[in-house]
Amino acid sequence: MSRTKHCTQLLVVPIALTAAVLLVEAQSAAATTPVHLKQSFGPVVGDAPAGTLCDFAYHEEDTGTQNLTRFTDEAGNLVRVEDQVDVTILHGNSDTGTTLIEHLHYAAYVDFVDGTATVTGQSWRLVDEDGRLVLGGAGLVATDLLTGDVIAQTPQAKAGSASPLCTALGGAPSS
Repeated sequence: MSRTKHCTQLLVVPIALTAAVLLVEAQSAAATTPVHLKQSFGPVVGDAPAGTLCDFAYHEEDTGTQNLTRFTDEAGNLVRVEDQVDVTILHGNSDTGTTLIEHLHYAAYVDFVDGTATVTGQSWRLVDEDGRLVLGGAGLVATDLLTGDVIAQTPQAKAGSASPLCTALGGAPSS
């Protein structure tokens, strides 16, 4: 898997989490009536061995809140989700103990009919442990739900920014 694709998939982890929760909970939704849900999530913890994303063992922890609306068709099938998300992600170099903190505030629109997820808003606000900005980005990123491929993005959205993340954590992107 390419670094860009892997990092893009990291960007849509909260979207995937949202989709999984929604599919389980969608059974009780009334047809064509939007259902609102506000909830907290996490911590969602993931690890990537050295050579997968970076040249060091990578650790990630995600926590946050979401305020979402589910839309169903006449048959009660989930067709779209609109989600306002505030998430904090701890990115870690497991080999050195270096940690960077990412704060995200964005809106996600998941269309299960056409198979796309679109995120607009702050896609990166990565700070070091002293609160200094390491990487910032905002804009739009549209992703194919099945493949994880980026379909479209604005220049400052920075989807697939594995290189700056790995470098900021004291290593390099995997080759």
